[in-house]
Amino acid sequence: SGAPGQVSFGITIGSAAPLARVIVHSGAVLTAGTTLTLGAAADATLNVRAVVPSGGGVAGLTLAVGRADGQSLVSVRPGSRLQAPAVAVTAANTNTYSTLAVSAQFLPTVAPDLAIIPGFAFSAGIGAAAALGFYQSFAQAQLAGFVETGVLSVTSHSENVVNQTRSFATVDDFDGSGSDTFDTLSGFLGDLDLGIPLPDGVVDPNGAADFTLAAAITFAATENKASAWLDDGADADVAGDLTITSHAIDRMRTSAVAATAGAAVGVAGAANVGRIANQATAFIGYDAVVDVFDDILVDAVAEVLSPIPAFDPDVTVPGPGGASGLARIAEEFASVNALGALISGAIAPLGGHLAPFLANPATVGTAYVHAGAATPGFAFSGGVNFLDIYGMAAAGIASGARVNQDSTFGHSGDADVTISAVSDIEAVALAGLDSALSLAGGGSPESSVGGYFGGLFVDNYAR
Repeated sequence: SGAPGQVSFGITIGSAAPLARVIVHSGAVLTAGTTLTLGAAADATLNVRAVVPSGGGVAGLTLAVGRADGQSLVSVRPGSRLQAPAVAVTAANTNTYSTLAVSAQFLPTVAPDLAIIPGFAFSAGIGAAAALGFYQSFAQAQLAGFVETGVLSVTSHSENVVNQTRSFATVDDFDGSGSDTFDTLSGFLGDLDLGIPLPDGVVDPNGAADFTLAAAITFAATENKASAWLDDGADADVAGDLTITSHAIDRMRTSAVAATAGAAVGVAGAANVGRIANQATAFIGYDAVVDVFDDILVDAVAEVLSPIPAFDPDVTVPGPGGASGLARIAEEFASVNALGALISGAIAPLGGHLAPFLANPATVGTAYVHAGAATPGFAFSGGVNFLDIYGMAAAGIASGARVNQDSTFGHSGDADVTISAVSDIEAVALAGLDSALSLAGGGSPESSVGGYFGGLFVDNYAR
């Protein structure tokens, strides 16, 4: 509540580590009359929030840390035996991650509040928020025993249904409901009440502080893996179909938003860093022995999904004419001018394409950063948006494996063997665009400096 020089701070740390294991050890024999199902599921739901709605102190500092490590494993060890008309080995994770940090700082009226240099003091408001998210999910289905069945499936699936890490930092001269910033935060957080009682004389209705600083930092790292194997030591006789499939899906959403208002000098900075590693693996492993009457499918799919669909401009490069000599030079200049007009026309619909997604806080891109300062004097605002994505889908038959090599085992004459690996990455990184996540921070200062840096790095492989 608002004593001079007071610092309000909040730290929230949350962790989830679900573990599910199904292990069939060497020498074990399992028999079923219809279907033999071995399944493990490690679902993680993590919701971390740190909110500091400070009432007039000199600073509000907020830190939210979320950590999740979910692992599901089904392992049929060498030397075990499975017998049933249908055998299903499945490891599956379905995850929801959310880490939010909010620092909503109100300007003090009591001056001075800060005295950094002896003999010189000034009134100030400082708001800082940091959200850190570290998320891991690993689903592994592994079969390395003897199997006699009509239909065999080995499946792994790891999906992040929600994966968001966000920070909001604001220093403003509002005192609750009616402020654009207040309404933005309250609308986004939903069930959290930001309205707090403030002592008389704490909030400055005229924004008379000398200096305000708002800083928002978000760092999120996600590792999502799914693997399905017929492993070393497997010996499977399948009278029908064999399917080995893995599927890894991630939907990262990160943002950092900072805003200041109502001081002679305002500084707002936001930094957002996101890293994604998404991998799916499906294999018939080393020295495995497999005989299948019908079809064999080995399929790995890795997907990083974006809330904003791809924008695909249509640009048709004009073809060369038949001129020569000096006329050819003039013709090439004309072609370049025509190409420029074509590119300009092709990207013109981009704003309209983004508009409906920027209006929804759940669809403002994969990575988003925004900073704004509204001051009557000097304003500085800027941000950094960095996103690094690694995608891998690998499917195959390892060296030494023997597939359909037993001449005494009946094989269909029209059976197919299909090996498929697909890795798709969709990502949209935005900086500086107003959206449903941006806070009030515009204005017409006497002088201002600002800018953004955006970096998107993608490594994507299918093997």
